[in-house]
Amino acid sequence: MEKIRVTEYTERWGTGGVEAYIANLVYGLDAEKFDVTVLAAQRESDLYDEKVSHGCGNKSSIHILIPETTFDPIRRVMGTAPLFTKYIQDNPCDVLHLHISQGMALRYAKIAKQNGVKLVIAQSHNSRFGNKHFLIKWIAHKYGKYTYEPYVDIRLACSDKAAKWLFTQKDLESVAICNCLVDVDRFRFSGSDRKALRKKYELTNEKVYLTVGRIHYQKNPKFLLEIFCQLTKIDPDGRLVWIGTGEDSDEIHYLAEQRGISTKIIFVDSTLEIEKYMSMADAFLLPSLYEGNPIVVTEAQASGLPCFLSDAITKQAKILASTKYISLKESSEVWAKIIHNLKEPTESERMRAAEKIKQAGYDVQLQMNDMEKIYSMADNKKITPPREVVQIVDNVIHVDQLIVSNERGLAA
Repeated sequence: MEKIRVTEYTERWGTGGVEAYIANLVYGLDAEKFDVTVLAAQRESDLYDEKVSHGCGNKSSIHILIPETTFDPIRRVMGTAPLFTKYIQDNPCDVLHLHISQGMALRYAKIAKQNGVKLVIAQSHNSRFGNKHFLIKWIAHKYGKYTYEPYVDIRLACSDKAAKWLFTQKDLESVAICNCLVDVDRFRFSGSDRKALRKKYELTNEKVYLTVGRIHYQKNPKFLLEIFCQLTKIDPDGRLVWIGTGEDSDEIHYLAEQRGISTKIIFVDSTLEIEKYMSMADAFLLPSLYEGNPIVVTEAQASGLPCFLSDAITKQAKILASTKYISLKESSEVWAKIIHNLKEPTESERMRAAEKIKQAGYDVQLQMNDMEKIYSMADNKKITPPREVVQIVDNVIHVDQLIVSNERGLAA
């Protein structure tokens, strides 16, 4: 049987949740059925390269369109289209899976269809964008959203907010919500990992707070720093482990020095052992300004960590009762008091958390089976209508049902 050729596209290849999702997806696909290439506009890190290279029978590859890295989204978008077109022409594929967060990226669906790609999937991974060049980006987002969406065959999203952000109101009925790809067993709490990392950093009974993500406007890093500053006033022995890097890294390091708390923060640029740091920690913090449905929150809950999230994050992120939402309108002092008063779970409670995550539908093999069914539609003579996708796969939710349930508060 001839393999289905799949291209996974993302605008950045770095250390974020989208990249983790793609790496997990490529690694888990059936090597007998699929040949996969990861295509990215630009590279920011090689953190997930090895995992991708071991996907689909060691035949997966990564191709970068723009050789130099730029944090300017307008420059990146303007420079990518002609390179994307040439790549698709020179490297035909059956399935193009767009992992995107803004409407203008839907133009790649049109380019793909014009060049013979059978099945185009657009998956929304975010719910807005940053303030830099906001007006220009907003106009481009709206234009792309309404102009190029008709070229998409299958619409997926990581949450209701992400669906409403990327897709038009008339097409929401055809959007399927997919759970993030999480290897739950990998993130199960480990007492030995906890002891080993605490020994490495010379910690004993100190309360350890953890955050994971790019140090970037979206993650609200300055506010996070202020929250921890307030926590140190309540608990002088507390420590913050900050995993990630980004365009705002230098400023955050400088501000930590100015606040006199730099010695209480453990900065980790990147790691493939996030699960060990989660076992080491006592609470997870994510005061983001916007998110799709952050995979790292599911991972943290699988480790049994109490999670404290901003109210800008979708209610779908909450799986365990120990996950709390705090309004971004509240001060850093209020955040710190709520976090400090957390009820610490026992080790046995933390270990049981992984089973609860599995019971909630985060079984990586089930999710892989769903995606393989979707990709296999490219073998059909006629593409299955998008609104029927939810009837074909087992682990997706119709977005209309989810939006209604959230509005009624059933997912809180």
